[in-house]
Amino acid sequence: MRPLGVTMICGSLVWLVVPILAVITAVIAGITVLHGIGEVLTPTPTGVEDNRRLTNVTLLGLVLTGIAAVAGLLLDVVTTVLAVPRARELAGVIALVSVGIGGLGVVLPTAAAIGAQYAGWGEASSFLGVLAGTILFLLGPALRIVELVVGAMAVRPLP
Repeated sequence: MRPLGVTMICGSLVWLVVPILAVITAVIAGITVLHGIGEVLTPTPTGVEDNRRLTNVTLLGLVLTGIAAVAGLLLDVVTTVLAVPRARELAGVIALVSVGIGGLGVVLPTAAAIGAQYAGWGEASSFLGVLAGTILFLLGPALRIVELVVGAMAVRPLP
């Protein structure tokens, strides 16, 4: 049961970092916009270069968030493969539920929101985006904390 527990721990930690990175990136993007507005209203000698630096930091945050999300999805796939044979045990059930809701529950509404936006269904796209955000920021971390605890117990069971 050790490989399942290790992948559960790693996957839950990665997915707990993704919302934090997303919030930090959003804050930096907001600061960048405000700095750009301030630079338009009252130009400074180093303002353009400062705004470029802030934009680069924002892009770095987006890239890191994307890399963490892809790593989380890959760990979810490995966790699912390891959990299916153990579906009758607590660790297997928790892993499958956490991956199903925490992983696919974010990816599927996001993909559907993008498709709805291209189809011209703005209200459906907004609803699906809010649903994906709610799962990512509210339900996902709670499931991942449970997955972290159960994964730790699967690595080293209680005596």
